[in-house]
Amino acid sequence: MQTETSKPSARAEEPQKVVHNHPRGMRDRIAGLDPDGRRIVVTEMDRQATYLPNCKACQAADRERMAAPAPKYNLETTMFLLPEPEYDNMVCRAYLAQRYPDAEHIVHAFNADKLSYVKGAQVVVITRRGKNGKLGPRTKRAKDEEGTFYDAPIPPETYLDEVVESDPIVVADCVRVQAGSMYAEESVDFSELMARIAERAVPFRIAPPIAPDKLYVMRLNS
Repeated sequence: MQTETSKPSARAEEPQKVVHNHPRGMRDRIAGLDPDGRRIVVTEMDRQATYLPNCKACQAADRERMAAPAPKYNLETTMFLLPEPEYDNMVCRAYLAQRYPDAEHIVHAFNADKLSYVKGAQVVVITRRGKNGKLGPRTKRAKDEEGTFYDAPIPPETYLDEVVESDPIVVADCVRVQAGSMYAEESVDFSELMARIAERAVPFRIAPPIAPDKLYVMRLNS
């Protein structure tokens, strides 16, 4: 029988709350040129990450969101961004087909300019992280009827538990527009949007456009 003195405290009974751990690093920025034409580099605090794949609180939020019923997104203005590599793309598409069967905009590459014109546009990143950072193989060794070994393909649906679905990134919250003037054209800064997408795309990366192309692509991080 438990006495007053032996009863655990309320603090001990409560599970420890997992908090977000997003440390800020440092970055170099070119501030201009000196009189001799040499670059002036200054060191400053980097931006605060909105998501880190190794943050326990971010991982917990991912699990909670994916365990809940699919959100009622406006699918006309929601872009689902998937990896470019064929098999990883197939795994992520199988996940989407199960969770968002009516999804309209499923891509591995996108034009940021055009995306910024869509009122209410948002991006949901669907990535494949595997288990403990290791992805399952796309084939397995098997024997045919004659006893000969061959590489049998593994159905993409096998790896739905390796998929991570991000929270929606609202484009209007991330894009910075510098209004034009008599002396300068209007400019649009997509750096924050790309940073947020890249955070959630791990272990893949967001490759910037190569002129004259204007498409950002979710590629292998190699």
